Amino acid sequence: MEKKNSLIVLIACIIFSAFSTNAIAKDKRMVERGMSKQDVLEILGKPKSTSFDQYLEQWKYIKYGSLLDTNNHEITVGFDRNDKVISYQDILVPANFDPTDDRTANPLPVPMHPYPYGGYCLNDHDFSILYDKVSKGNFDEDKYDLIEVASLGCYYTCAQCARIMGLFSFADDKLKALRYMAHHIVDPQNAYSIYRLLNFNDDKEKAAKIIQGR
Repeated sequence: MEKKNSLIVLIACIIFSAFSTNAIAKDKRMVERGMSKQDVLEILGKPKSTSFDQYLEQWKYIKYGSLLDTNNHEITVGFDRNDKVISYQDILVPANFDPTDDRTANPLPVPMHPYPYGGYCLNDHDFSILYDKVSKGNFDEDKYDLIEVASLGCYYTCAQCARIMGLFSFADDKLKALRYMAHHIVDPQNAYSIYRLLNFNDDKEKAAKIIQGR
């Protein structure tokens, strides 16, 4: 009987291991620019919601955390008129994030705008270079200068803007940095990642106006 139980446990471990390997392999597939809607469905499944305007179509997903990654993920995939992927945003949302909390909720809705240049923005590598240079600025004015120059030709996600803004201690300084980057934000619908940096509703409303004025 003991040998039989041991055998069952061994088989279960083998099956679980194979399943985990397949799941991990599937998770490694990433949505890439130029993919079709069918490709996205095979990778992410059916979207939680969809929206569209005269410029593009968007699919939204919510992937809830696991034991290995407690954060939730809000994923937005943008398609052009040929139903090809032109943008992909994966925003981490802490598991304890409460959208009804005034300290984190969006004070104003931000309408969807067409992505400039098809949604192209700094990739992770290029953004890390910019972030590193700005973070090493000796004074805030040096940091502003770097942001201003970079923003002449760079486009950002809201999450990237939030990281840059996080390099400044005070709300006024964060908002000043946002003004340089706002006109080059490609995903204003994800502005809540910026609002969460600000503690007071007045400052959140200022940020919303800056983004809406883009």
